[in-house]
Amino acid sequence: MRLYSTFLGTVDVDGGNGIAVDSAGNAYVTGWTWASGSSTFPITSGAFDTTHNGHDDVFVTKLNPTGSALLYSTFLGGSWIENGLDIAVDGSGSAYVTGYTASSDFPATAGAFDETYNVDVDLHKDVFVTKLNPAGSALVYSTFLGTVDVDGGNGIAVDGAGNAYVTGWTWASGASTFPTTLGAFDTTHNGHDDVFVTKLNPTGSALLYGTFLGGSWIENGLDIAVDGSGSAYVTGYTASSDFPATPGAFDETYNVAVDQHKDVFVAKLNPAGSALVYSTFLGTVDVDGGNGIAVDSAGNAYVTGWTWAS
Repeated sequence: MRLYSTFLGTVDVDGGNGIAVDSAGNAYVTGWTWASGSSTFPITSGAFDTTHNGHDDVFVTKLNPTGSALLYSTFLGGSWIENGLDIAVDGSGSAYVTGYTASSDFPATAGAFDETYNVDVDLHKDVFVTKLNPAGSALVYSTFLGTVDVDGGNGIAVDGAGNAYVTGWTWASGASTFPTTLGAFDTTHNGHDDVFVTKLNPTGSALLYGTFLGGSWIENGLDIAVDGSGSAYVTGYTASSDFPATPGAFDETYNVAVDQHKDVFVAKLNPAGSALVYSTFLGTVDVDGGNGIAVDSAGNAYVTGWTWAS
């Protein structure tokens, strides 16, 4: 039985990338919207930003439990391009959003971990992490997170204390490196594209940990979940035969037989981000990837994605 189904957009190009739901059944959605001027994305009075800012803007929208009304809907962006790729919600109804921005004037807040846009080349991108208050009327914090090169946040989760866990990809040419922390599992960029896993404190003012996760070629962190103890579970894809797998894991051996094909990875980090609890490959000799991950109260990880086998 369909409880509700609704459109949300403009006459132009829009897309929803991430969704979360709170204990009351309200749905929180993020993605991107591009409006040519003939229409605008549906925005609510009193929202943080009611004006489309640039080419592509992030939107953050909260729908009531019956899908019949917007509780709030806001733009989030600067004068160029950005995309909201994932969203999480905490027990108080605050929404946490991540994605990428190519706008130097993307709204960052005073006292945030990184108030300054890092990119120095047109069309390169920075990660953003933004927390909206429960009414969607103000930013609790908003921070950049990245290098002068190309970075993006694909997945976000939040724990009971309000710490945000973010994963995605970072590519650094050597001119800069993604922010990591002392004692983290891996503080050295490994290859072309690395996964990053970052934990931000509840005010968004500091990294509790920041680590790379990768091998000598290409990988991407596509989703993240967190359990009650603060362990982070990450999935995505890797094209590196030396991606770190742990002894005793389900599949310690990289499966891919063709250059640039990809394996799924599933990795669990301890609460301090200093070590892998486990890390396993999951895939075929062809092309596979992990898009989504969830964890239950017993610590079992549920992973979905795609597989193509010749």
